[in-house]
Amino acid sequence: MNTATIGGKLIEVIDYDARPHQQELDALIWSRALTKEGPQYLVPVDHRRSGKSSGLVNSLIKVAACPDPRLKGQYYYFYPQQKKIREHLWDNPEILGKFLPLSQVQKKDDQRMVIYFRSGSQLIFDGTDENPDKHRGGNGKGYVVDEYDDQQLRVFTEIIRPIVDFNRGFCVLSGTPRGIKQLHEAYLAGQDTSRLSWWSRLLPATHSFHHDGSRLIGDEKLKEIEQDYVRDGIGSAFAQEMLCAFNQDANQVFRRVDEVCVLTPDEPDPYRQYRVGVDPAITSDYWAMTVLDKHTFEEKHIERFQPNSTALGEARTEALVRKWNNAEVMIDSSGLGRPIADHLREIGLDVIDMPTGVQKERLIANLSMFIDSLGVLFLSDTTAKEELRAYSWNRTPLGRYQFSAPEGKHDDTVIARALSVWEIGGKLPLPNAPGFLNDMRQQFYGKPTDGYYSKHKTYYGHNRPKD
Repeated sequence: MNTATIGGKLIEVIDYDARPHQQELDALIWSRALTKEGPQYLVPVDHRRSGKSSGLVNSLIKVAACPDPRLKGQYYYFYPQQKKIREHLWDNPEILGKFLPLSQVQKKDDQRMVIYFRSGSQLIFDGTDENPDKHRGGNGKGYVVDEYDDQQLRVFTEIIRPIVDFNRGFCVLSGTPRGIKQLHEAYLAGQDTSRLSWWSRLLPATHSFHHDGSRLIGDEKLKEIEQDYVRDGIGSAFAQEMLCAFNQDANQVFRRVDEVCVLTPDEPDPYRQYRVGVDPAITSDYWAMTVLDKHTFEEKHIERFQPNSTALGEARTEALVRKWNNAEVMIDSSGLGRPIADHLREIGLDVIDMPTGVQKERLIANLSMFIDSLGVLFLSDTTAKEELRAYSWNRTPLGRYQFSAPEGKHDDTVIARALSVWEIGGKLPLPNAPGFLNDMRQQFYGKPTDGYYSKHKTYYGHNRPKD
C-alpha cells in the first residue's frame, strides 16, 4: 500500500502511475478541482488502447478520495450506455478492482454504481442512455463524459455545462473521433487560444509512450492492427481510431466505390458461367439481384424491385437465372428467405443459401476487401452506387462493429453484391483462352469426387457426358 500525507493526514493513495501522456491531463484536472484556475473544459482525443479510461477513473478517484475540504463534492463518470459502463468500468477487475483505495471508501453501492469516500465525496458512474435528465439541477464538481461522439449532445450542453459554469468545476469530454461531429467541435474549441476555459490535445498511436520512452504501440504492432481493420472490412477506420484523424467519411465501409462502379449492362454469353446474388424481400422492402461473370468478376446486370408477392419475386429470379445460362444462385436465407431458397431449389435452380444475419460481418468484410483491391467491377448504377457509398459501420455497446445502411435507407443491392462474391474462389478460364475446354473438362469432369456431378445437369448447354 502506498501512503502520503495530505492535509496533515496519512492516507492510502492510488497505486497508479500515469503514463506521460496522461500526466498533463491529470495535473489539469487536479489544479482545476483544487484552485478553480486553468481550463474548465478538457478535451483529450486519444487513440484506442491508450488507457484513457483507466487514467480518467484514477483522476476522479484522486480528487474524490482527497480529504481536503475544498474538493468535497460529487464527481461523475458518464458513458453512452448503462450496460457498457458496468461491464467496462464498474465490474472490471483491472479498473476499480485494481486501483480503488479501499481504506478510503466508506461504502460502495453496487446497484447504483456509487462510491462513498471517507472524505465525504461521492464518485458516481452512470450511462446516459437511461434518463440522463435525472442529473439536471445537481451540483457536481467534476465530470467525465466518455465516448463523447456517441453521447446525446444535450447531456453536455443542457445538463452538465450549466452546472460547471455556475460552480466553476471541470468537465472532461473524452473520446476517439467518429467522423466530424461534436468531439471535433470541442477539440477545435480547445485549440482556439482565445477560449481560455478550453483545452484539447490529439494523441495518435504514433505519439503515445511508456515511462521508459518506448512506444505504447510500436510500428510493427500498429501495422498488424491496421491489417486487422482491413480484414474486418473497416480499413477506413484505422486512421480514425488509431491515428485520431477527423474524417467525414471515416465510418464509410467501402472506399473505392467510384473506381469499381464503372461498367455498363451486358447480355449473357452462351459460353460463360455466371453467379446471381439474391437478397429477397417481402412486399415492403426491395428484392435485389445482381449477375456476376465468374470468368472476369464483372457485374453484368442488376435488378431492384418491390414485389407484390413472394411468388412474383421467385418468378423474376427464376427467369433471370434461366436467361443467364442457369446461373448459380447465392441467396440470403435469413428469416423468411429460407422457404424462398428452398422453393427455388425445388424448381431446379442451383441454389447455395447463406443466412446473412449469422455471418453479416464476414460477408461485408469480404466485399470490402474485393472493392479495396479492385478485385471486382460493378455496374455504374446510380441507386446501387449510392447504397455502397452510404453503407457504414458503428461500434456496438459491447465493442463489436455493426454494419448497416443509414436509418431510413436501404442496403439491398449491397447485400446482393456481397453474396455474389462470397466464397467465389478464383476466376474461371476465359472461353477463348488456349486449352480452355481441356481445363474445364479436367476441372469438372475428371474428378467425380468434386461434387460437381451432384449439382450440375448441363455444361454450357450440352448434356453431361456419360461416365
